[in-house]
Amino acid sequence: MQLILGLLGISFYTEQWWIQDRLPRLNGFSYEPSYYSTYLMIGFSFSYFLYRKKVLLNNLTKNTVIATFLGILLSTSRMGILVAVMQILFFELFIDKKSVKKVLFFILSFFTVLISLVIILLTNENLSFLLAGLGIMGGSAHSSIERLDGFITQIEIFSRNPLKGYSLGGVSQAIAFEKGVTNISQETIKPFDISMNIFIEVLTASGIIGFAFFIYYVYVLLIKSRRSYSSLTKNNHIIMQSLVWGLLFEFIILCFNQNILRAYLWVHIAFLNSWYFATKAKIAEY
Repeated sequence: MQLILGLLGISFYTEQWWIQDRLPRLNGFSYEPSYYSTYLMIGFSFSYFLYRKKVLLNNLTKNTVIATFLGILLSTSRMGILVAVMQILFFELFIDKKSVKKVLFFILSFFTVLISLVIILLTNENLSFLLAGLGIMGGSAHSSIERLDGFITQIEIFSRNPLKGYSLGGVSQAIAFEKGVTNISQETIKPFDISMNIFIEVLTASGIIGFAFFIYYVYVLLIKSRRSYSSLTKNNHIIMQSLVWGLLFEFIILCFNQNILRAYLWVHIAFLNSWYFATKAKIAEY
């Protein structure tokens, strides 16, 4: 609906446009398209893994894969599209374990399409807006520079307080101070909420000691848990794998987006933990 109305020049809670009043960036009624893309990534990753593993093969799983992938594409979040395509490529090459001929064909097809798209974008002025903010071919680099600047600034302020940190709520304030802002309020620090990487954000916020606990928690969620659910039934095992798969690629995309205080990330972690303990408890009953 947002896309159709946008093509007609009607702004239906549209926050950003690629071409003003002609081509909207879908944001799903959230505050920006990138945010929309990052929470769709969890649903896409989870449903795609289930669908390709042939578990819960029904219209809901299939339609979720299609709907979430289309949503990511129509948000035109470049990082969202890149991570979605990357996980498809990774699954088909390493998880599905196709034959050598199929792997070579898949790789050749992927890079042929990718190179063709890059050439089209670089040579067609009408599509050059898709590269806006990246600094390619002499274009503006506002998007990449802003994130890189936030990354470098966080490294600098971390070096001044490496053990204690600044707290998650204090990172933006510390960056604002670093940039010369003295009148601190929600409005004045909002432009400095520009963390490029959630791991650097947690490191700056928690210090080295707190960061070590965070890394161990991520390790438990993504790796150690895999060693613990071998006793689950096949379907429960694959559902657990799909939850871990979704979390893995959510962490990957959040390495290039701020910030870790996103409700959908922690809701997904809660689902993962709940599913694990619920299925283990059910096994224990028998």
